[in-house]
Amino acid sequence: MHGQKIRLWLSGVSLLIIVVGLLYWRHNQIQKKVQFYVSELDHMYLKNRDEAQSALLRIGRPAIPPLIRSLKHERPRTRILAAKLLGELKATSAIPGLIPMLRDKYVEARWNAVESLGKIGHPSAIDSLVSVADDPSIKKEIVEALKKIDPRLAALSLKRMLKVKKDEQSLIQGLWILGQVSQLEEKEFLRGYLEDTNFQVQKQATYVLAEVGDTLAVSNLDAYLRNTDVLVRYQSFLYRSPYTDSADIPLLLTLLKDDYLRFEVMRILYNYVDLSMADSLVMYLNDPKPETRLLITKSLTKISGKNFGFNQAQWKSYFKK
Repeated sequence: MHGQKIRLWLSGVSLLIIVVGLLYWRHNQIQKKVQFYVSELDHMYLKNRDEAQSALLRIGRPAIPPLIRSLKHERPRTRILAAKLLGELKATSAIPGLIPMLRDKYVEARWNAVESLGKIGHPSAIDSLVSVADDPSIKKEIVEALKKIDPRLAALSLKRMLKVKKDEQSLIQGLWILGQVSQLEEKEFLRGYLEDTNFQVQKQATYVLAEVGDTLAVSNLDAYLRNTDVLVRYQSFLYRSPYTDSADIPLLLTLLKDDYLRFEVMRILYNYVDLSMADSLVMYLNDPKPETRLLITKSLTKISGKNFGFNQAQWKSYFKK
């Protein structure tokens, strides 16, 4: 009886050794495949790179540690694809490795690091994403990532950053990102920048508030329409347009004098044209832009029921009668 127990015990141990050996062998085989496919991420041919990515995704979790190590690879394409795959695998353990890539010298690497942190979706990445808000090349990706993780926590982190940062770039980008992430929830905080002494910061806050429908931005926008910078006037008019109604007709007629805004002004003014505006419109039939002249002609036809094309003399003669 005692001998039989020993034999059974030895059989069990032997079976366990075989199973462990097989598992170890399988593990080694998988790791060899992983190492091969990771090396293929920098292959010169797209087909090979695509096949390597598909294989690593099929392998799944065993591929995560080698991919994390590849985030420090000297070849940028390997780093980029490793970051992308770790996001697809939602590898929380990859977050400490992805964070340094937010400052990678290659913009595509930064894009993929941000997107992967968003896909992983862990709140521990929020402050790191906010810390690179001064990078305009990845600001849209940062917004999408923060929305996926937690917009409320992201807004808190952004507000903390904005209270500390003093450089113009960080403030401008941070305000824009906050507006995109939080929408209407942070209006009160954003309003605090409407009178900022730094014009660029004030302008960014104004545009963000205008975009989310805050009428308090309108007075700033009206002031910007007199700015000497053409781009500021043009952008400000585009943000001001949704707030325009019939009460703004005097403003629109004044803005017709601005060569750079005339077409955009006419697009809105067309909805309100009447006989009292005819002389002002005829005056600008010599505008160098054909699309502006066409819109003015359509407006004059709407007023009169006539169509004299671009003939300024005929229109003048008609409205003098």
